[in-house]
Order: sequence, then structure tokens, then C-alpha cells
Amino acid sequence: MNFGDVINNVVTRTKRGDKVDVISQAVNKSVADFCRMQKFGRDLAYEEWAVPAASQGSTLLHVAWSELAYTVREFELVRGINDSCGLEKIASNQTLVRGKVVEGTYYESGAGLHLSLRAPTDVILLSYYHLPPRLSVASDTNWVTEAIPDELIERASAILFRTIGEDKESGNLMQLSMLAYERAMRDIT
Repeated sequence: MNFGDVINNVVTRTKRGDKVDVISQAVNKSVADFCRMQKFGRDLAYEEWAVPAASQGSTLLHVAWSELAYTVREFELVRGINDSCGLEKIASNQTLVRGKVVEGTYYESGAGLHLSLRAPTDVILLSYYHLPPRLSVASDTNWVTEAIPDELIERASAILFRTIGEDKESGNLMQLSMLAYERAMRDIT
């Protein structure tokens, strides 16, 4: 099912053809919500980030978010290509211990990913979960619209009903969508 079909089904279910813009936002929010609830293999990205020539030989590196193919939701693995084990995620205030940089770690900031490697490397291996691209055109699809369209329609309908003050109907549909999602999740993962 494509984005346009999902929107039409929500309009049919809610009888609110005047709220197509809100429905469009509700569908995208529902896709993001469903993807955030579970780590799906379909949302797993793998990248090999080439260390810039100016930074080669350094053990302290920075990877800007804009240099990655997708928006990162959660890292599964971060490591240098010549390192046998992954880097440990730490908080930004834990990078120094007794004035020394803690090696074998990384932390995330608003600017990007900050790495403290055990040894210099030419390539950083990154494996991370991301959200599917935002749906914008009627013909757009992603794995959520194809694998669990009914759950998506119910959740988007629930979100629409909440925005127009129909809290009881919203609650009922949200509960139904979650029960159906939990059942479908067993088949998806």
C-alpha cells in the first residue's frame, strides 16, 4: 500500500476529508512511532566512513551527522576497521579520566559522532538503526506501509481523532492499533 492509499483509508475511516494535511502528518508520525518501538532489521544501515586525509593517523575523530546516509536513531556498532571490537558508548562528560582521553569510546552530540579510537584507522565501520524516509508523495512507500498498513491506518486515525478532540475514539483506536502492532511485530522481526 502506498502513502496515498493509506491517507485515503484514514479519510474513509474518519470521514474527515478536510483534514488531509493533518492525516499526512499523522501517517508519518505513526511510521516513526512504530519504528522507534522495536529494532527492525529493515531499519538497520551499514556504512564504511572513510577517514579524511587530514585526520588520518589520529585517534580522535569527528563524524558529522550530515556525512551519514540516514538520520541515526541508535548505533548498533561503531569501530575502526582494524579494531577487533566495537567502541563503547559513553556520555560526553566521561571522555577524560585523570586528564587522559579514554580510548575505545564514542559519544554523540548535536554536531555528530565523536570517536576516541584505540589505534589510528582509515575506515570507521558504522551500523545503526534509522527511521524510514518521510513519506511526501502519494506514490511513496516504505516497509511499514507495505508490512503493517492496517495498524498504520488505525494509529493515524487515532492521532487525527485526538487532534479534533475525539479522545474516546482516539483511545479505542490507539489501543487497537497497538494490539495489532504487537501481533504483527512477531512476524516482522
